[in-house]
Amino acid sequence: MRAVLVSLIAGLASPALLRELPDPQWIVLAALFGLALAMLASRTRRLPWFAVILGCTWHFSWAYQQQGARLGEPLESVPIILTGEITGLPVQRERGQSFEFVIRTADQLEIGAKLRFSHFQNLKLRSGEIWQLKVKLKRPHGFSNPGVSNRELLFFREGIIASGYLLEWSGNKKLGVNPLSLSALRAALKQEINSHATDREGAGLLTALTIGDSSEINRDLKMLIGRLGLNHLFVISGMHIGLIAWLVFRMSGWLGRLGLNLNGLPVQSCAALASILASVAYAALAG
Repeated sequence: MRAVLVSLIAGLASPALLRELPDPQWIVLAALFGLALAMLASRTRRLPWFAVILGCTWHFSWAYQQQGARLGEPLESVPIILTGEITGLPVQRERGQSFEFVIRTADQLEIGAKLRFSHFQNLKLRSGEIWQLKVKLKRPHGFSNPGVSNRELLFFREGIIASGYLLEWSGNKKLGVNPLSLSALRAALKQEINSHATDREGAGLLTALTIGDSSEINRDLKMLIGRLGLNHLFVISGMHIGLIAWLVFRMSGWLGRLGLNLNGLPVQSCAALASILASVAYAALAG
């Protein structure tokens, strides 16, 4: 079993060594050749070969999917009408907003693709709302200068295929609200924290730890946190999720020993189930 797992990891990692993606037909031929070699191998060595082929095929399939999701050059700087949902938490700028947008209907664009927009119009867009918009798009481009942020890589990691801006159009309108939007729940929690907080700095830190949004932390406090080396404390990670899981497990175990457990289930099983549910909920809430 260990050899199979190592072979699968090797198959997943090996395509990353290539400078560019080969043509799909070469991948198919290589997979068929690998399968033929695997069938000729002994029974004990056959599974590792299959694991390597599976890992490579999985990686290449994902890579071709990412490549196909990129914005086509003919669609750059062309007015496009699309419908979709505001996701994430829109950031309020001095003269407008920036926000992420998931496509529901659009010509020549993949349904479910994520875009990032900015606008300077008299529109108030909120998380979970469904809008019809007229926009212009452009593909992400990074800078070659050393030491600067790579915008193209950042968009790739976040699954954003293009950025753009809203055009002045009378048809820009809100079509509805997604009642099951997790982004809307996060925005509502952020609003509640800000409305009840008396200390803006404390509200920013609480928002960062609750829903993973650090935009409310002012610049001076961010610089102070960075100088103290405490950035990791205010960026939700596995440490925070593990802490929530541990706290819920301990509390659930304590309540279970008081008799407040599910009928027929041991106390530890109830505590483990509660900690898993709490971890998933917190990870989803943190975005």
